[in-house]
Amino acid sequence: MSLRHLLAVLLGLSSSALAQELTPHFRAVPDDFDSDFYDVSPAGDWVVVTGVKSIPGVGYVREVFVSRTEEEVPRKLVGPGLPGDLSNRPYVRFTPDGTRILYQSDQYQTYYCVPADLSSAPVELTGPVVADGQIYQLVYSPDGSRAVFKGDRDVKGVTEIYSVPADGSTAPVQLNGPIVGGGDVWIAGPWFAADERVLYTGDLDTNDAIELYSVPIDGSAAPVKLNAPLASGQNVLYGFLTPDGATFVYLADQDVDETFEIYRVPTDGSAAPVRLSSALVAGGTVETMELTPDGSRVVYLADQDTLGLVELYSVPLAGGTPVKLSDTLGGLGGDTTAFWISPDGARVVSRQRNAAGTRWGMQSAPITGGSFSILTAGMFALGDPEISADSDVVLWEESADPTSAGVFELKSVPIDENFQASAVLDACSYTGFADLHRLFSTPDSSFLVYGDSDSCGGLWSVPLPAGVPVQVSTGPAHETYRIQLSSDGVFVTYAQEASFQDRRIFRARVDGSRPPVEVTLPGQETEGIWGYLVSQNDRCIVYEVGIGGPTSLWVTCVAVDVASVAPRRGPFAGGTSVTIRGTGFSPESRVFFDGVPASSVQYRSESKLVAVSPALAAGPSRRLGKLVDVTVTDLATESTLADSFAYSP
Repeated sequence: MSLRHLLAVLLGLSSSALAQELTPHFRAVPDDFDSDFYDVSPAGDWVVVTGVKSIPGVGYVREVFVSRTEEEVPRKLVGPGLPGDLSNRPYVRFTPDGTRILYQSDQYQTYYCVPADLSSAPVELTGPVVADGQIYQLVYSPDGSRAVFKGDRDVKGVTEIYSVPADGSTAPVQLNGPIVGGGDVWIAGPWFAADERVLYTGDLDTNDAIELYSVPIDGSAAPVKLNAPLASGQNVLYGFLTPDGATFVYLADQDVDETFEIYRVPTDGSAAPVRLSSALVAGGTVETMELTPDGSRVVYLADQDTLGLVELYSVPLAGGTPVKLSDTLGGLGGDTTAFWISPDGARVVSRQRNAAGTRWGMQSAPITGGSFSILTAGMFALGDPEISADSDVVLWEESADPTSAGVFELKSVPIDENFQASAVLDACSYTGFADLHRLFSTPDSSFLVYGDSDSCGGLWSVPLPAGVPVQVSTGPAHETYRIQLSSDGVFVTYAQEASFQDRRIFRARVDGSRPPVEVTLPGQETEGIWGYLVSQNDRCIVYEVGIGGPTSLWVTCVAVDVASVAPRRGPFAGGTSVTIRGTGFSPESRVFFDGVPASSVQYRSESKLVAVSPALAAGPSRRLGKLVDVTVTDLATESTLADSFAYSP
């Protein structure tokens, strides 16, 4: 049994009480380095940072440092474009798979990529750039095999679009065709469609007519225009891909200038676009739209039936007659100003205001039309609502009058019920203008986490659908901000401001069952603690500290801790699927049974692994059975649950 677990037993604590310990902090930059932009790899094993350093005899220059979180020794990245000009902030980030670092040279020109471990020299990714040209908006394809970027790379002042292998193994290829004088590839897009195609917009054929194009990502064929031809002044504004990437839904004034309507088109251009929105009243237009999660319907706001009255509609992607989803049952009678589609795509929650614009309320409707549910009872509904992940509950804050002293309430109601079924979860008194909380529901819909309020400080959680709130944060809190739930919803990381001179970062259990653990170190300049990043696997936290001097970057990770294993017994031959719960797990976690590696390990979340037990080695225990330790290692830490798995005949 480890010393930590022995202490837990002596103190009467469960293993989960120890589950929030952090690894020793280390500084990811040299002492005299002033960091300003940083990133952490998805697995939390690497950190990259750019900033300013003073070099004797040279002055201040911009450099890039890379650190491996288990080595704690920052290494300077040496390559073309570095050190950089003090007046620019070279862009640095990890590729989606975390194996390479992307950085940009001075003047926002060439991009380079280099292995995260700096095992080889940087490779020029975007190629040479014309004098005073710039490269921007570089994004990776979903499979990470190629990068697409825009910029006036070849002709100063003319933005074009290019594609290049993610490792820079071959030169970039231009994806767009010829561009008319005064034209450009536009800022909207790119979108990565089915059959390895890229969609983009621009006024390439007619100046000031923004149109939609599709092209193979490797540039192996010419681009095709997806929309009907547009005249100067007509534009494709934006759009959404269906989940299968085969269809694009876009908003454009394609038929009548300044009258925006909704269209769908195959992403390969194999058929002409089809209008989805209904004929509009003279002068009407579609204001905004959104695709359902499964891509089967489009929800939109438009003054479709009555000029000047914006209402909510839904239409099948396959086409058909739109159905109206907003109603005046709530007595407001004004515009519908916003909407939210439930995660399961079955219902739409919308906000309406009265004709005078002095009061707001919310209602819910089936996405295919039907009976409305009035969610608010004449109050002044505030802030954006949160719909639980299981699509069962709507949560929001409201007040009778948010502009003077009073009380605003946190409420919940079943998404398909009226306000009579609503419950008040919490209430907060305020003076002056009400400053609302931000709302976060956990992925399993078991808790709502809320904070980020000047009026009522601290971080809180409440069991859903209508439990008793608990305060997650401790100590005085003027405001909590930068709230981030772990992917499994068990932990929350947040920054807390007790005063302008006292900011700290904490990590806590969402259920409030244990006191939060401070991420920041005692004695740090808490006035200068501003931001932080959490690795994609919730494993490591990177934060910046500094005021009135160099800003340093610090890294700490969640120490791996095994809380339980189940089942606790299996045959000599191995092959038992064992669920291991705890914290600090990552895709890089390794599992051992009595020192023997597990046959396989599946990472489910930061708090759950599934390992297959190996066969028990030959010996006397093969006859009698054996009780063994289960150990998990990750980065530079390990945790053992002693005598936790039994091999038996």
